[in-house]
Amino acid sequence: TCIRRTNCIDLKMSRLPPKSCSFRASSSTDARHAHRSHRAFDCARHACRRSRSRSLSATLPTPARERPSLGTLQNPGPARLFDRLLVGEARTKTSWFHLVAPSEYQAFYAAARAAVPLELPMSVGDVTIDQRLLLRDALRPRLLPPSMQAPWADLGQAVSVRSADRWRAQLLSDRDRLRLLWSLLRIGDAPYFVLGSDGVHHMRLRVASAWDWMQAYDLRSFTIEPRHAGQPEVAWTADVRSRVTRAETTIAGHVEVRWSHGRFNGSPEAKVYLDTPLSATPGYFSLE
Repeated sequence: TCIRRTNCIDLKMSRLPPKSCSFRASSSTDARHAHRSHRAFDCARHACRRSRSRSLSATLPTPARERPSLGTLQNPGPARLFDRLLVGEARTKTSWFHLVAPSEYQAFYAAARAAVPLELPMSVGDVTIDQRLLLRDALRPRLLPPSMQAPWADLGQAVSVRSADRWRAQLLSDRDRLRLLWSLLRIGDAPYFVLGSDGVHHMRLRVASAWDWMQAYDLRSFTIEPRHAGQPEVAWTADVRSRVTRAETTIAGHVEVRWSHGRFNGSPEAKVYLDTPLSATPGYFSLE
């Protein structure tokens, strides 16, 4: 089976038999099953090679190579990330922009209302789902109208700063910071494997369990800083020290708070990115 995913961190070790596996058939039926298994495996392997973007396969013909970054680690709601530290699955229907920056969000909406030829209510809270779809379509071009650019910058700055403040306020202890880092990196109770290809590079990694990570590393600090890069962002860094070599490593990442389906359409999402290459991320071990 070939599984195509948008990021390869989610894949557990595949159960497909290795190509070199031999079958001992005790009957003609067993022989047919063995032949089908080999054929299915070959089809899956060739299909994965043909897949373009981030296809995942059971075997990799070459060793893992360096990738610039992993890409998206997670895509939770902002409240689940910043207020609940990725604990639980509860969702909120309130827009994060409206929750943390209501005045800036209203000012941005007012600028949008003046820039598009639509009949819209005065308050952003009164906009219906159908009207949000019309707004999305009217504001589809990547570059905003000049009259909306300053309100968008103000909204982005406010959301970045207040999201970072709320995130820091939840990290009351070293234990909170360590558990958040594990959640961000998808480190859990048991080790697992990441096997992937993006069409250019291959990777073959073992991801440590939380217990393994604790034996090997010590979290020295976890910092959060707001930044605005055309949209609301929050940068995060973790300073980690090896318990064996005493060498220190910095894991860097960022969170983009943005609409995924067009402006004003639905609630913003918090896309968590890892900026550090996997080969340099403590807890990820290359399988040579």
